[in-house]
Amino acid sequence: MANNFETWCAVNQALRSGFRGLPGGTTLAQLLIDELNAHNPFKQLPLDEQTILKWADEHHERTGLWPTVASGRLPNSRGENWKNINKALDEGFRGMPGGSSLAQLLAKHRHLRNRMRLPDLTEPQILEWADAHFGRTGRWPNQKSGNIVDAPGETWHSIDVALRDGHRGLPGGKSLPI
Repeated sequence: MANNFETWCAVNQALRSGFRGLPGGTTLAQLLIDELNAHNPFKQLPLDEQTILKWADEHHERTGLWPTVASGRLPNSRGENWKNINKALDEGFRGMPGGSSLAQLLAKHRHLRNRMRLPDLTEPQILEWADAHFGRTGRWPNQKSGNIVDAPGETWHSIDVALRDGHRGLPGGKSLPI
């Protein structure tokens, strides 16, 4: 008859301490690894940027998208996932120096736009884009003018928000025409 009061914590303690006829000196995690070839997330292999970039390239090839922390598990990786990779980059686990992120790594080596670290803007640059827009369309851009052809990844709406609220190195208090 099964004991309805058994807990995994109690089993782990018995394995550690040698209670209940067990020899001691091991853990539940180690037992599962040794006997069932289970994955232990606390004993993951060291990481390096080249491996992470290779996995990111494979993810992009497979899905058409670059990975983010929300991209889930990597296939055939024994439990590896993008959230843990990002954590290792950020906090310096698994041989990584820390202070980085998946987005920063991809921005640096794959020239992707990191939405959390957008470059500063200048009013002369915005005016140059506006002049080019006017030259192409015959109209000055407004917040609904869509993408900025001369600045991939930028939109006139995001420029308007930065001008109004003082983001990305701008003083604030200005806007595009309505």
